[in-house]
Amino acid sequence: MENLGGCAKEIREYELERERLEAEAKHKVLESREAAKRKADEEAAARAQEAAAAAAEGGAEENPEQPSALRGHRQKKHPLWECFDLQQEKPCCKLPNPAGGGICGATPSTKAGTSNFWAHLWTHHRAKWYELKRAAGQLNAAGKAELEHLSKMLQQPSLAGQAHGGTHLKGTLTGAAKQTMDRLTAEWIVDEDQPFSAAATPGFKRMMFTATGGKYDGCCAKTVKANISGMAKEGKQEVIEFHKELLDRGVKPSASGDLWSKNRTALFGLISHGIQRRESTESDGTSRNCSIYIYI
Repeated sequence: MENLGGCAKEIREYELERERLEAEAKHKVLESREAAKRKADEEAAARAQEAAAAAAEGGAEENPEQPSALRGHRQKKHPLWECFDLQQEKPCCKLPNPAGGGICGATPSTKAGTSNFWAHLWTHHRAKWYELKRAAGQLNAAGKAELEHLSKMLQQPSLAGQAHGGTHLKGTLTGAAKQTMDRLTAEWIVDEDQPFSAAATPGFKRMMFTATGGKYDGCCAKTVKANISGMAKEGKQEVIEFHKELLDRGVKPSASGDLWSKNRTALFGLISHGIQRRESTESDGTSRNCSIYIYI
């Protein structure tokens, strides 16, 4: 019994030390991120001050010698551009360097509109990419409200169908309803282990076109990939919240996982569970720890 008690004590001390080290490591990471953000803000403020000074010297009129690219940057109002420094002829990323230390500073090519800038966020700043997409309503989950809206939209006759006597139907879904269909399609691809291009095949498009009265005919692999990435972020947040709930209830969380991968995109399925430790008193008055009550 003494040996068991000593073992439990050592294990507890080890757990406390590990928790302390993890807390210190997280604190250092947060400090590094805050320092990088402060530096980026200071550099942005300095550039803005320099630009204001240059404008003051040149008078209220626009400087004709200013590169046309910089003048064009003034029209960029989308939240995407908040991530890039538009005081440069070639916009550079002003988000913190994902590898740590300073700002990113990457300059995506402008030849494909905003595509390369979105691709940069996807590759190097996935959390920011997800935040902007969600804010734009492009990666919302297919919840009860979304499904009810979609059902109403699918019940409405097509405007083009009415005009042509029921032929040559044309999609009349709202953007939100189409996004819900895209999300459901992505969930089907994950559930059935299909390739991302499955929703763009002629057979799938014909089936969905017929089933929805011409309102929806599938989506491309890029849309599927974006939705699956959103699903991964949602799953991660759900696991974090569940583990926090277990900790608040005095339950030690644990998890097991299964990796699902296709088309160079991976999802890691997690099953979380916890074992609650309680003390029980023996007949001789001694106490021991019991691991009981499993939550899944």
